[in-house]
Amino acid sequence: MESNVADMRRVLSGAANRVGENTGHSTILFIDEIHRFKQSATGRALAGCRRGSVRLIGATTHNPFFFVNSPLVSRSQIFELRPLSKGLIFTAATRVADSERGLGCIKIEADEAALRHLAKLSMAMLGKP
Repeated sequence: MESNVADMRRVLSGAANRVGENTGHSTILFIDEIHRFKQSATGRALAGCRRGSVRLIGATTHNPFFFVNSPLVSRSQIFELRPLSKGLIFTAATRVADSERGLGCIKIEADEAALRHLAKLSMAMLGKP
């Protein structure tokens, strides 16, 4: 959905109302491709963050230090997410299947070949060999 300042105003107003009703819960606002938002829209989001009515999560494929509103970036924690390797996917799948440390309450059985195949398919879905 394409959003604009009016949409942002509506969402932030609803978030402020929820906090004002003494629920103590802030609204999580996720903005995909935050680098495409206009300065005025991200400025409004920043105001909601300052008031405590919104917790903003923004995703971008661009460097946020160059493409996102500077005051917003300066008040943010920035995480760079990278794709997992086939080995790390295999390790994660092995740990999930572990009856003591993983999903111990569910009887999961998976042999090593199946988990390696799962890791291989996961990489194929990402377009990686």
